[in-house]
Amino acid sequence: MEIEEFDARLKEYSHDVAGANTESMKAFYFLEFVRSVFRNSDSALVANTPHKVFPDLERYIKSEKTVIVKGRVDAFLGNLIIEFEGNLRQAKMEEATRQLKQYTSILWNNHGRVDYLCLATDGLSFFIFRPKSEATENYTPGSIQLQPVDEFDIRKESARTILKQLERYMLYPALRPVTGEDIARDFGTNSLVLSYSIDVLKRAWNKIKDEITVVHNEWSKYLSIVYGSEVKNEELFLKHTYLATLAKLMVYTYYQSNTLPTSREVINKILKGDVFREWGVENFLIEDFFSWIIKDSVNEEGIEVSRRILDALERYDLTKLNEDIFKELYQELVDPTERHALGEFYTPDWLAEMMVEEVVTNPTARILDPSCGSGTFLAATIRYKLSKLSGKRAGDQIKIISTTVVGIDVHPLAVLISKANYLMALGDMLSKLGGKIFIPIYMADSITFPVPSKSIATYSARENEDVYVYTVDNRTQLILPQAIIDAESVDFVIDIIKDYAIKKSANADFSSKGFQALLQKGYGITNDQFDVILATANALADLIKNKRDSIHPFILKNIYKPSMIGKFDIIIGNPPWLSYKDVRSVDRQRKLKEIIIQKYRLLDSSEEKLLTHMEMATLFFARCSDIFLNEEGKIAFVLPRSVFNSDQHERFRDNTFIPQVGFTLLFDLEKNQRERVSPLFSIESCVVFGQKGAKTKYPINTRLMIGRLPSKNVTLEVIRSRIETGAFKITSHSTQLTVIGKRKTWSYDKQTELKKARSPYMQLFRQGATIVPRSFWFVEVVEHPKFPIDLAEPYVQTSKRAQEMGKTDYKSIVIQNKVEKDYLYSSILGSDLLPFCNLPYRLTVLPVSVSDKSFRIITKETAEMRAHKHMQQWLEQAENNWSKIRGQKAEKMTIYERLDRGKAISNQDPLAKLVVVYNATGRKNLVASLLHSDEFHKVGEGQRSIATQGFICDHKAYMYYPKSSDEAYYLIAILNSNFVFSILLKIKSARGIHKKIWELPIPLYDKDNPLHRAISKLGMICEQKARKLLDEELRHFGSTESLHTGATGKLRKVLREGIKKELDEIDKHVASLLKA
Repeated sequence: MEIEEFDARLKEYSHDVAGANTESMKAFYFLEFVRSVFRNSDSALVANTPHKVFPDLERYIKSEKTVIVKGRVDAFLGNLIIEFEGNLRQAKMEEATRQLKQYTSILWNNHGRVDYLCLATDGLSFFIFRPKSEATENYTPGSIQLQPVDEFDIRKESARTILKQLERYMLYPALRPVTGEDIARDFGTNSLVLSYSIDVLKRAWNKIKDEITVVHNEWSKYLSIVYGSEVKNEELFLKHTYLATLAKLMVYTYYQSNTLPTSREVINKILKGDVFREWGVENFLIEDFFSWIIKDSVNEEGIEVSRRILDALERYDLTKLNEDIFKELYQELVDPTERHALGEFYTPDWLAEMMVEEVVTNPTARILDPSCGSGTFLAATIRYKLSKLSGKRAGDQIKIISTTVVGIDVHPLAVLISKANYLMALGDMLSKLGGKIFIPIYMADSITFPVPSKSIATYSARENEDVYVYTVDNRTQLILPQAIIDAESVDFVIDIIKDYAIKKSANADFSSKGFQALLQKGYGITNDQFDVILATANALADLIKNKRDSIHPFILKNIYKPSMIGKFDIIIGNPPWLSYKDVRSVDRQRKLKEIIIQKYRLLDSSEEKLLTHMEMATLFFARCSDIFLNEEGKIAFVLPRSVFNSDQHERFRDNTFIPQVGFTLLFDLEKNQRERVSPLFSIESCVVFGQKGAKTKYPINTRLMIGRLPSKNVTLEVIRSRIETGAFKITSHSTQLTVIGKRKTWSYDKQTELKKARSPYMQLFRQGATIVPRSFWFVEVVEHPKFPIDLAEPYVQTSKRAQEMGKTDYKSIVIQNKVEKDYLYSSILGSDLLPFCNLPYRLTVLPVSVSDKSFRIITKETAEMRAHKHMQQWLEQAENNWSKIRGQKAEKMTIYERLDRGKAISNQDPLAKLVVVYNATGRKNLVASLLHSDEFHKVGEGQRSIATQGFICDHKAYMYYPKSSDEAYYLIAILNSNFVFSILLKIKSARGIHKKIWELPIPLYDKDNPLHRAISKLGMICEQKARKLLDEELRHFGSTESLHTGATGKLRKVLREGIKKELDEIDKHVASLLKA
């Protein structure tokens, strides 16, 4: 029916029913209206008085003021019992609900337990209920409860809204089960729902942003901990608000058996949390960061977004949920765009379930996830525990779960989403709740949470009592006595403080006597403690008065929880994979450095250079074991696989960190590109299990998992079925602590006994210079269609490859200008290196001059003094872009200091005739090449050839100036050896090679050693063959600039196959050279 026609019929019906003087006439008008509206519906809709719909029940129900709408027995919607009353004042509403319970019991006893909805109405206002009963047969009105679902008034809503509401309740589309992929598709980045909702939320935000500045700033503060740097992205805040709104509506719909709310009153109650409190869930939604859309000035937009979400949800059967359906959408929407796969990687259900089954042997054990994210581990734990507690009463089961399954996360949205998953994991248990439930998930920092300190200036108590201090800004602190925070009643006390502050903000003369009496009589607060509380309440009142508060009571309820939740039997989770270098806050870096080095000894003070690479995940492991884990308690964390072999994790592997935690089991999820689980994480991963107080006993039992999955988020049941078919394999291994040179790694491969010496080349090879940003320095010649290249001052621009390689902020930068030939240099990247040869050199413009026997960095001012105006102009563009993008950081380090950091350019040799180079990083290859000066003093061929001032090595390669060509060939033969790489794999990280190769006992070249000479000769033969093969292969490519990583990998493979015979000989010689 067209909306115009419906609007006309609705007005006619409203007029008729308003004038009806009997309840039966109201029912008659409604029936006529419904039949006319849905006359063309293809559903099997039957609407009439009870005895006409069910003739066999005429003796039980013969009422002209009751309407039955009958759909399919198995439908979620379309089965209604509607009771009409003359008005809906209290007495009449009680009469209506009594009749609805009676009719429901009759229908259930005679026609089975159909999922009816019950409506009480005066024809204009409608109140919708869902009947519930713990009985399974012989139903009576007294055994049935009516749970409020929705309410609406056809006089207060638009015709379009009323039509949508009637369709929802009268028709019954076939609902289908929902998956995380469905939710990500229908509500994610590319969905119409998201784009529409964000547009509406932007409109709301522009209306109210000045009023909720504090909320946004506090949200930003917490996210800065998550991501390591400040986050001020307004659109990200709106995305978080959108996802929070979706979660609230989904939880409500889940517990209302797919009945979607329609009225603004009910939607507002959902978004505010009132509905959940009515159900006994006290803290699912308290004043959170994302409830701003219920404020009066933007409530229209909040309702509009909610209804758009509900429209998209109506096709799904949410009652069949058995997975964390938020996780994909959560990861897609929560992160700022500049984050590059750092920090959060959602754990697939199958892995969480497998870990839970491994460690949870007692269903009453206390379990903590200290970085719970979207709540995957919490939900998996709840479902597993419920399966083991099935013999207990529902109330006992809920009590056990709510007191033993606890989560913490510092991400404001994560806390809300994980609470949603927590509730849905409880399933039908929640409907059997006899009292109240507090969801034990807290927004706090598991690493650096507040601890009590001694009395401070603002605390004028006579006793020197410890207090907790939360700093709002440089003007305001909120202070509470430790005794209050540690008490179970702390949340109630904070609510009382908030209520007083609201009243005080509205009336400066509001007395504190009643406030004091309530706290002292109800919670035993002393006079001294009250002094502190009153000061905090008054500070809160000032914030409220100045519209600078709506979130701080929520923060106060959560931030101190880590210090008071006690110890746990099991800690489980997937902590943030954020590196120390990604933490931008100087103050937070200082705190982290102190606890990494001094408190937990994850690094020695002499190893501070490794601190930048330290992942927070291992700090979480140590910190949470120390603070939260019982003696002999168990811990299981998903960790980056770099814990197997990276330098920064050696003390972790070696079990010399604090506290004492013995490793008991490892899951290896991605040993290499062939032996791994896919799809999984974008970074190689493993799971480490440990027990507090135990010592690691080698070998460690290890399970290697290999298999390609149909999708990332499958269940453990799917994994088991694939194990049966052979599509997924789990094999057992024994991991040893392997020592190579001075490095200790975890390895379960067959060991090769090597000589014990570390190579003296460790001190001789150096890493190249950090020639970044790429778009400033790597260039290509711009050729004129008619005129030749000016070889003295060629016109160049940022190369396309440099733009592709650059970081996000620099990708769009293109510098174009003429440049004097004095500043043109050849360079090479690690990706340009092939076995025994390399791709053509890259042309660079660098502020470098050759002085005597060394390179020297020059500045824009030096170029101007030399009258090199083109280079001056180039550097001026580079400096301006550097300052614009780096901001204040540009003052700490200039582009010139960045280039020559650690004298990485100044220490290179402009007079070198030969240079041995190998790649600094590589997953599958260690490749080395010998560079010759007669080749690297030019870039390009023929008329396009450009003379350069020499070669400057980039940091993606390591370099050494050999004493002779014989030594050079000896080295590139060893570095390209497959045998050497097989040993290196045991100590290198996923991509990092760097100087780890020199942990192997590779001796200095000795021209008098026949084995050395034999290896050198093979190296020279391989170079000749590889160069010839490369020339042949490059004919297939129009330009080497277009070569991507995959093509380079294929070239390396082709070259190795072409010199396989020689490489086999090299491997034999090198094995003899290195083996003990």
